[in-house]
Amino acid sequence: MSSARSALLADVKALEPIALPLLDSQGCVLAQDVVAPADVPAFATAECAGFAIRVDDHEPGEVLRVIDDVPAGFRASEALIPGTCIAVTRGAPIPDGADTVVAVAHSRRIEGGVILEAVPHGSCVIGVGALIGIGEKLARAGQLLDPPLIGTLARAGIRSVEVHPRPRVLVVTVGTEYVEPGVPTPTGLVADHLSFLAAALVTEAGGTAFRIPPVLDDLAEVEAVVDDNAHRSDLIVLCGVDPADAPAVADALSLTWTATDDGHVVVHGVRERAAILGFADDPAALHIQARELLPAVLGRLMGREQS
Repeated sequence: MSSARSALLADVKALEPIALPLLDSQGCVLAQDVVAPADVPAFATAECAGFAIRVDDHEPGEVLRVIDDVPAGFRASEALIPGTCIAVTRGAPIPDGADTVVAVAHSRRIEGGVILEAVPHGSCVIGVGALIGIGEKLARAGQLLDPPLIGTLARAGIRSVEVHPRPRVLVVTVGTEYVEPGVPTPTGLVADHLSFLAAALVTEAGGTAFRIPPVLDDLAEVEAVVDDNAHRSDLIVLCGVDPADAPAVADALSLTWTATDDGHVVVHGVRERAAILGFADDPAALHIQARELLPAVLGRLMGREQS
């Protein structure tokens, strides 16, 4: 099927970018680079739980009075002065005047205060912009938005991004013998399983599938369904294309058909703005065809690089 894949991909372009909220963009591809709008952290913070001091005001072995206890999300209510320290938790803002945090493991509580071991200036302090600097490139155009990247962008204060959206894919089975699952099937009628298989494969490949009931095996009706949905779909998947009917279907829709090694066919092309894929009337063959072509076509529509 490589010939059908190459021919179809030549006509398929990435969808126009749209802005999506960060969580809605998962699995999409960025349409432009993303840079940090601000420093992270925006203020110096404690890397661990301990005691904030000003190193020049501290003599090793002296007893320091603990004048405040600052958890993350709060600021110190007391000013740091010589002979004092302020207890901080991990992530708490560094109090004004402090330049170092002595970890709890390097402290000893005694009556009236705490004795701290000597540590280098700046220990356990995360400076402004140490994690993410303002203007830093966080992601590049063409990059897939996965959970770690979404977390990084959220931490940088980004709420929405420009992405190539998930393709909207219409899935329909062509065949007079097919009826909706659950509908009584007198002799000669079959529950439409093909469109359900194809729709599930569309979802697996990253598209948003919209399935409609089967249409009669009539070229005029098939063309009407395609034309009615081409302007609001990025891809239309036709299931149940009989090899003997493929040339007529392709001709009616101004598409191309390609014979496959297994004796089935794939109908492919573009009509109006929608890419078209017509798959076999055998579920095993449809599965094989869709597994090869859908990721390639949907990936191209979503802006992913395709070899």
